[in-house]
Amino acid sequence: MVVRLSSISTLRVVLDEGLLTDAELFQPFVESCVQVLVDIIVEAEEFDTKVIGLQTLKGIIYMMGQKIAPYASKITEQLPRLWESSYDQIMFRTSILLVLSTLVQALKEQSIMLHPLVLPAIQNTLLGSDITQQMHFLEDSIDLWVVTLQNSVNLTPELISLYSCLVDLIELGSADHLKIVLRLLESYFILDAGTFAQHPASIQLFSKIAEYLGELKLEATKHIARTLTMVVRTGLQSNNLIAIQRLFVESNLLTTLFTEILQSRSKGVVDHVVADFTTIICLFLVWDSTFIINYLKEFGVVVAGKGSSVLPECLDAWIRVYDAMTYPKQRKALAMALVTLLSTANPDALAKLQDILGTLSGVIIEIHDMNAEDARLHWYESIRSSSHSLSDDDEESPDRKRRAMLETQDPIVTIDLVPFVKEKLGACETAVGTETWNFSLQNIDGDVANEFFKLL
Repeated sequence: MVVRLSSISTLRVVLDEGLLTDAELFQPFVESCVQVLVDIIVEAEEFDTKVIGLQTLKGIIYMMGQKIAPYASKITEQLPRLWESSYDQIMFRTSILLVLSTLVQALKEQSIMLHPLVLPAIQNTLLGSDITQQMHFLEDSIDLWVVTLQNSVNLTPELISLYSCLVDLIELGSADHLKIVLRLLESYFILDAGTFAQHPASIQLFSKIAEYLGELKLEATKHIARTLTMVVRTGLQSNNLIAIQRLFVESNLLTTLFTEILQSRSKGVVDHVVADFTTIICLFLVWDSTFIINYLKEFGVVVAGKGSSVLPECLDAWIRVYDAMTYPKQRKALAMALVTLLSTANPDALAKLQDILGTLSGVIIEIHDMNAEDARLHWYESIRSSSHSLSDDDEESPDRKRRAMLETQDPIVTIDLVPFVKEKLGACETAVGTETWNFSLQNIDGDVANEFFKLL
């Protein structure tokens, strides 16, 4: 035992100091080193020694990456028993969680083999009856949850069973935990929007998010808006729009979004936040304008007490925040939403024809002037910016690949705006009749109309 301890101490120093980084060079020694380390972790009487063994094992896993896969079962087979026999050993149990996180990240897609082991461990430490244990292991359990979800290629029963834990996590109430919830929520919906739009826990979770919208500071509110944008986009691109609509309605989230938009001036909500809220609504409008039009009629009667639709007030707010939309995709979504409203021949939209054409002109000019690099801009700063990650995401993780695919297949990005606008305006003219359409154009500023039609 003394000789083995001396050897692993030396190996640990070499790994910690970065003196050994070549996985190919170390490959012939991996099997024997893993076996020795596992034996020491199991046989050592002192938990300090066991911790050193786990830390050294973690270093080997990190260095070897996916090449550690043949030894994964050897590494993990004793961990459940060791966990159960070490109730009061906080450092030791923490080291086990760190080894699992490192192993999951190393295995990437192959980490699905660890789900029956990893997911119950996360659930037990998050929801265990012992509050002291929860306090000690909460952050490490969350890290393990994040990396497990990021590296999952498909949905498993274990991942589904963890989803409801997001409700408990958001109830903790801290800003840090909210960011974690939003990060995990995005990844769950990107993985399988249909399943989680209809999951029983989603109503409670999204209801809590709705409560937060009007209460939190600017940055936290923008994080929520960005995650909600991602949720809607996953629903649209996976043909689960109806389920997403139902979730937003039943959780009171859609009512909250419209309330915040309509009361933004009186409540002092900055235009950048209203712009983010508007982007969410625009996505609904482009793909199902009838849903939003009907909802705003009901909102006007039931919530606002107006007796009629609040669409005119919403249009004023949406057009007002055009300049506050920081990113090109937001402005293009607004343009597509406004012209989609026109295509329905809605009288409230037609009453704003001049403002809508002016907004369309601005977006068409911007897109025309974009160079190739500009055209690759994502929603917000980047894929990474909307992920609220606890640490740097793995660029090669399945989650990151799913996000990249969501960007490249995004209809807001791929649809050619000018033909889209022509089609929708043609639908409007057909619906109202050519005479009424021409009359509407004659009643707006000639310069605005001329500039717009030159762009088409």
